[in-house]
Amino acid sequence: MGLPGNWLIRLLPEPLDGPVAHPDEAGAVAYGRYLTVVARCAFCHSPRDSASRQPIEGLELAGGIAFYGRDGVFYSTNLTPHAAGLGDMSEDKFIALFRREADPSRMELNIMP
Repeated sequence: MGLPGNWLIRLLPEPLDGPVAHPDEAGAVAYGRYLTVVARCAFCHSPRDSASRQPIEGLELAGGIAFYGRDGVFYSTNLTPHAAGLGDMSEDKFIALFRREADPSRMELNIMP
């Protein structure tokens, strides 16, 4: 399968071996880790080794992945607590990032390896 299909197919859910325990939402770190796994955030936000295509250790969720679209190149953002990433962003502001309206005309992407 060619581009972008070979990349998009990786977004499909993977089969589970059994039930997945839902973490206690009171444990913010554990719950956040759970959400990033089920939402597959690392797929777009973690740099990968060009040969193995495996995430580069120590750069998980650091962003910088290039996506090529009609309007140019877009890069995934850094989702780490580093100042260059989310830093000390409030929970409300973080949630607002997902609630803003998207421009459907910008959704056509050509994902390059």
